[in-house]
Amino acid sequence: AGRVYNGRLRLSRPAVIEYGLATLASAVAVAILWYRTDLKTMGTAAFADPGWDRHLYIELARRAPFDFRLAPYCWRVLAPWLAKALPFGLQASFQTVTVVALVAGGLAVYALIRAVGFSKTHGALALLLLFGMGWGPKFQLSDFWVPDATAFAFTVVALLLAARRQLVAVAVVMAAGVLAKESVLFVAPLVYTLSARRLFDRRWLLKAALAAIPALAVVSGIRIAIPQDNGNAAYIATMPPVISRFPELFGEYSYSERFDSIAREQRLEHREWTDWDRYFTDPFGALLLGLAVAGAVRTPILAAKLAPYLVLVYSQLLFATDTQRLLVLAFPALAWLAVEGADELRERVGLAPAVLVPLAAALFALVLRCPAGYGRSVWLEALLVVVYVPLAVAGGRRCPSLRPASPPAP
Repeated sequence: AGRVYNGRLRLSRPAVIEYGLATLASAVAVAILWYRTDLKTMGTAAFADPGWDRHLYIELARRAPFDFRLAPYCWRVLAPWLAKALPFGLQASFQTVTVVALVAGGLAVYALIRAVGFSKTHGALALLLLFGMGWGPKFQLSDFWVPDATAFAFTVVALLLAARRQLVAVAVVMAAGVLAKESVLFVAPLVYTLSARRLFDRRWLLKAALAAIPALAVVSGIRIAIPQDNGNAAYIATMPPVISRFPELFGEYSYSERFDSIAREQRLEHREWTDWDRYFTDPFGALLLGLAVAGAVRTPILAAKLAPYLVLVYSQLLFATDTQRLLVLAFPALAWLAVEGADELRERVGLAPAVLVPLAAALFALVLRCPAGYGRSVWLEALLVVVYVPLAVAGGRRCPSLRPASPPAP
């Protein structure tokens, strides 16, 4: 937690080159994913699946502003409105918004790791871990119609600004981001926890509340401006057949109803041991989780500061049926802990963070194996980690050039 940087951003020539290369790396990773992912474009069998979110966001973009009123999709207007404003066809416009958001999200992850005091190597490791999450960028690119990539980019930027204590900027970013998806508001508690000097810090509590007010006002305003018509059979009948044929999917929307039907009736009553995979290993992978746990042990105060954000991310499971695609929003906090975990490995077993970069690249390659799939085989990943790490440690002991250098003082 002591690494948090609170200075001004200086755009020196080395910094411009560094972040230019990070942007290029993100763009290359997105291009590779584009080539190795089955996209849900119009005319494909995957696109035609009825009842899926993509059809709702397409209809939102096609209609006049404020005329689409099926909750909660009708309140997530930013990406569809941007797509509608672009001078391309609707499909190309949605793709453009998603690709730009993915590249920006990758750059923001790299910038976050650098801003909180870690090296370029740590930033590269975090970048590879991001694009190695199949349920993250790969899913978002495949189903480019949904606003997940846009919301993720806003979330990481807001977290970066919260870490830098730039309160006006984080307030603006959260206020804009909640138009993409209300989950961007999960960053709000971090404005307090990352900066408070004690458990109860009245000064920072006030600042955090002021930073959150614009986003809360936008969320409230958009719900007043666009009242839901869920459960209105006459209104649902005005939708395209791919939506109107399934009116049972669009009953009246409320958090209490969602909690009863999803948290109680689905997740609790039908819980299984395999839920562990869906909730943890499948969305994030063994390497990211392992490093994050090591980082939490190394820096328990930082883990406690990030915990409210992680709790809010997982709280989505109480109100939404999707699992992995929602949980990947935890990545920026887990990545911060993971780079701390990489430093813990350096101190404990002499494994330099640079040695983990090829391993993260190999895990990224595993995601590319199946264009139609998003998760990696946890057993295959675990086998790769178990084989690679001991070999890397042994190689570092035999070859002095592979030994980690002493870390700079924070």
